[in-house]
Amino acid sequence: LIWGEKWGKENSVTGISAHGDSIYVLGVSEEPGKENLRVLKYNLSGGMQWNITLDGTGKGIFACNNSVLVSGGIGGESMLLDIDRNGNVLWNRSYGEGLIEDVAAGNSIYLLRSTSVNISVIKCDVNGNEIWARYYDDDIVGHSIAENKGNAFVAGSLYNDSSRDYDFMVLAYNKDGQLIGHAEYNGKYEDEAWDIALDGDNTAITGYSVIKKIVDGTTAMIVGRDYFTIEYEIKNSPPVANFSWSPDDAEVGKGVNFTDRSYDMDGSIVSYSWNFGDGTTSTEQNPTHEYKKDGFYRVNLTVTDNDGRSASVEKTIEIKEKERTPGFEFAALAAALCLIFAGRKIRLNF
Repeated sequence: LIWGEKWGKENSVTGISAHGDSIYVLGVSEEPGKENLRVLKYNLSGGMQWNITLDGTGKGIFACNNSVLVSGGIGGESMLLDIDRNGNVLWNRSYGEGLIEDVAAGNSIYLLRSTSVNISVIKCDVNGNEIWARYYDDDIVGHSIAENKGNAFVAGSLYNDSSRDYDFMVLAYNKDGQLIGHAEYNGKYEDEAWDIALDGDNTAITGYSVIKKIVDGTTAMIVGRDYFTIEYEIKNSPPVANFSWSPDDAEVGKGVNFTDRSYDMDGSIVSYSWNFGDGTTSTEQNPTHEYKKDGFYRVNLTVTDNDGRSASVEKTIEIKEKERTPGFEFAALAAALCLIFAGRKIRLNF
């Protein structure tokens, strides 16, 4: 033990986050008929640098760069605070009724909100403005949220109608709000996932399972909990390659616009490689290309995601001869006749 800190029985710790050389502790300070949230900042040696007390209930905390994000609620409404490293509140946001159980951040902010009927994952920009929200309406309890490579992971528990207890549950959403992962575990009795942390391709989840034992020689039952930590390896899904082009009736000498339609469920696409089938290539996302001859060409697109996995698609495009301008033949004939009769005198009799 390097150092420790204790608070009075009227205080409880609900979250902790470290960034750089600072440690931030979130707690609840109880007063008669009132509950306040308290944020304390310590250095690595355990010296307190500041503490602030604010109205409301504090549930989650996440320190990043120059901000300390604190989630919770006040007066039945959800709440998210942005506090600078000196303890000043920069802004305060609400996302409707309920509580923000936890908060995580990377290039965006992810919130885990709970109400009496559902939980939701909310994605915000760095200023707390909502980008999208996804709701999970089953009988579910959400405890914590984590961010990894732009994806959001939720740890909690889901009610099982068959066993009539709660099961361990983890959800995963990608940056666009699509549900890309759902894991459950049904033990003999109640199981819950309480916290989740991610490091690269590994996920660690902590929680507990309820255990029941009969006392030897009696009918008495002891109910307890076994605490666990589970480690998962996150398997990267490959991207899906696709494209379209316009116009549909492409012609020689006219630009064909190729549009990328690829996507990556659990990350982002970082590179594009086009082969137009006539010996030319491109690395643009949406290139334009002109064909010099008519015919059928096999166009290939290969995309690579941020984890190095690739996917390809090939399609055949028909390039038609350039259409001649209507009336061009007549104009050419007229020009030729003019040359033949140039300088000749033509007499017309009526």
